[in-house]
Amino acid sequence: MPKTPKPIAYILERKNFFGLSFIVDERVLIPRPETEMMVERALKILKTKPHYVIDVGTGSGCIAISVAKNSPETLITAIDISADALEVAKQNAKRHKVEINFVHSDLLESVTLPKTDLPFLFLMNLPYLSDTHWDEAQESVKQFEPTIALRGGKNGLDIYRKIFKQIKHLVHPSTLLCEAHDDQMKALAQLVKNEKTHNDFSGQKRVIECTGNF
Repeated sequence: MPKTPKPIAYILERKNFFGLSFIVDERVLIPRPETEMMVERALKILKTKPHYVIDVGTGSGCIAISVAKNSPETLITAIDISADALEVAKQNAKRHKVEINFVHSDLLESVTLPKTDLPFLFLMNLPYLSDTHWDEAQESVKQFEPTIALRGGKNGLDIYRKIFKQIKHLVHPSTLLCEAHDDQMKALAQLVKNEKTHNDFSGQKRVIECTGNF
């Protein structure tokens, strides 16, 4: 069998996202253009009303940093279970000269949420590949990208279920933006009891939005 080529982004150690260049290596996922929809929606929300942003599963930091560059007054905490990924995210924050509070944590387990009068805006591009999605994934994804940042259990929503249980204990008003596959949106909407979705540039449902007290 021919050897699976390493993704170009890992060879160059660079990937563009939302008009910015990010350092990437095999410690983090390669940012996808589909995820730019989450940043676009977050910026629209922030323009309407200030929020404290919490980016869960930050990886390279591309989402949090893109928000910070376009909404510099916004306070942001970025979280990841991988200390290695956080090192890359910190490099990117320094590269783009933005101030972000980085926290090493399994979702919200080790996070002390700030005391603030602002509502929270959770940005979550968590592992959501189901077993079927994983089987269908490109070999370069399986071989080179961090599995911990990709696989979300049998139907892909195990990690989302876990964080929704944590968020339900908050009395603080919050808005959630969650990325998943188009074919997972119905099940994800049932978990958050909401069906407001946003399409990516290809017309596929990509981000689900839920607002309220959880």
